[in-house]
Amino acid sequence: MNTPLFSVETANLTLKYILIIFGSAILCSLLIALVYMFTRRRTGYRPSTVVSLLILAPISAILMLVIGNNTARALSVGGGIALIRYRSNFSDPKDLAYIFLTMAVGVACGTGLVGIAFVSAFIVCLLTVIIYLAGLGTKNFSSMQLRVTIPEDMNYYGIFDDIFEKYCKGFELESIKTTDFGTLLELRYIINLKKPEEQKLMMDELRARNGNLTIMLTRKNYEG
Repeated sequence: MNTPLFSVETANLTLKYILIIFGSAILCSLLIALVYMFTRRRTGYRPSTVVSLLILAPISAILMLVIGNNTARALSVGGGIALIRYRSNFSDPKDLAYIFLTMAVGVACGTGLVGIAFVSAFIVCLLTVIIYLAGLGTKNFSSMQLRVTIPEDMNYYGIFDDIFEKYCKGFELESIKTTDFGTLLELRYIINLKKPEEQKLMMDELRARNGNLTIMLTRKNYEG
C-alpha cells in the first residue's frame, strides 16, 4: 500500500482489503451513475440502466477476485459476459460506453488497482461532462430528412427547388418511390435548414405546392 498510486494486495486478502475493494467499486459506480443521469437529464434515461451502472462495478470486482489467475474461470466468465452483451439492447451507443467504463473500474478494483480505478473514473466522467456542456456530439437540428408526397402525374424534377433555396443552406433529392398502388410519389430529401425555427413556413409553402398531401420532416440519423 506504499505505492505511488494506491493499490490493494490481492494475494492475501483480509476483510479490511475486501471492504476497501468493494467500497471503492461502489463509489466509482455511484460517480458514473450520477454523471450518466446528469448528461441524460434532457433526453431522459432508463432507471434500469442506472441500476445496472450502480451494481456492475461491484459485480466485476467480485468476478476478478473469484477468477484470480485461473484461466478456465476467466474463459467461462468471459463467455457469460458475451452472452449478456448479446442479449442486451442499447438504443444509444453512449449508454454502452458507460457500461464498459463501469466494468473497467470494477475490474481495476477487483485486481487491487483502486487508485487507477478512481483516477480513471474521475477523468472519464470529467471529460464526459465537458463534452456534454460544450454540446459536442449532440443532434444538429438544422439537418433533417424531408418526405413529400405528390400526385403521380406531377413532374417532380426541381418542383420544390425555389422553396428549398429560400429556407435551406443545402438540399439533395435522396430517393423517389411510388405509394398507394402507384397513384402517388414519395420524394425523400436531405435538407440543411438556414433557420430551424422556419420549419412551419417552409412546410406551409410545400403543402400549397403538393396539394396538401402528406409531408413528413424528421431528424437525420447522422450529422451533416
